[in-house]
Amino acid sequence: MSDDIKEKDQINTRILQTAHKLIIENGGISNVKMYQIARKTGIGQATLYRRYKSMEEIFLDLLMEDIKLLKAEITLFIEDSKNSTFDQIKFFFECFIEFSEKGYQYFKDSATIIKPSINYNFYSSPIYSWLYQTLYNLLENHLNKQSPIHLEIKFITHTLLTIIGIEAYIFLRNNNYTVEQIKNNLYTIYLEPICNPV
Repeated sequence: MSDDIKEKDQINTRILQTAHKLIIENGGISNVKMYQIARKTGIGQATLYRRYKSMEEIFLDLLMEDIKLLKAEITLFIEDSKNSTFDQIKFFFECFIEFSEKGYQYFKDSATIIKPSINYNFYSSPIYSWLYQTLYNLLENHLNKQSPIHLEIKFITHTLLTIIGIEAYIFLRNNNYTVEQIKNNLYTIYLEPICNPV
C-alpha cells in the first residue's frame, strides 16, 4: 500500500472517530455540523468535503463500520462450539441491541432516520438478509432439538427482528425504556418462551 493511500485511510479513520465522538457528545447526528468535524479532526473543511459531501455520507460509513463489527462479533461467538445454541441466540440479540443502541445515540434528537436512499427498505437490505439467515439457522438448530411442538421458524425470525429493529428500538428508548429493560423484556417475553417451551 502506498504512503498516499495509507495517509488517506488514516484521515478517513480519524474523521469517522471524530464524527462518532461528536455525535455522542452532542446528543445525535442532527446536532453536529461538518465544520465541527473538520476542526476537531484537525483538517481543513475542503479536505473533509473531498471525502464526504454531507453528514449523511459520514453516517453511512459509520453504519458500515458498525455492521462489520456486528457481523464479526456474532460470527466469532457462533463459531465457538463451547456455546450452547440458546447462548448463541441470546448473544445474537445482545449484539443486535448494542447495534440498535448506536443507532439510537445517532438519532435520538432527530425527526427522521437517515437511510441510504429514498427507496431504501431495511427488510430488503443485505444486512437484514444476513441477520435473518443467521438467526433463522440458530433458531432452527435450537428448536429442532428442544421444542416438542412444531413452530414456524421463518415467521418467528422475521417477527423477532421486527420487534427489535432500529425504528422500534428508538421508539422504546424515547419512551424511557433502558437498554437493560429492553433486553430483559425481550428475553422474558419472547426468547425464553419460544426457545425453552414447557
